[in-house]
Amino acid sequence: YMGSQWMNQTYNAGFNYSNRNISEGSGTEGLLKSYLSACTVSCGLAVAGGQLVKRATSLSPTARQVVTRAVPFVAVASAGVFNVVLMRLRERHDGIDVALADGTIVGKSGQAGTQALMQVSASRVFLAGVCVLMPN
Repeated sequence: YMGSQWMNQTYNAGFNYSNRNISEGSGTEGLLKSYLSACTVSCGLAVAGGQLVKRATSLSPTARQVVTRAVPFVAVASAGVFNVVLMRLRERHDGIDVALADGTIVGKSGQAGTQALMQVSASRVFLAGVCVLMPN
């Protein structure tokens, strides 16, 4: 269980690194910090969620099954968003390059950085959701 959370965040870190905004650059320290933080969040939520389900004796068997299946989704989705936000928060503060259709850079936009961060975060939740909907 913990191993799958760690593997997922390892994948996420590589995915985020490969799809980063190259114009902003990202140091090894920032990548490592976001990776370790996301692993901590993911594993912590998975363990805490599992313990909550075990202690929730008043849940019906159906509700227990639904909640049990939701714990990994919450852990993976939350850690995925956390990882992206940590890695790319500078884009929100400093802005990202805005270019014309021909590639000419006309400036930087913090609003565009915020929009990009929100879209990428939503995609991480969506990707985690697709895995949950897959049949066992």
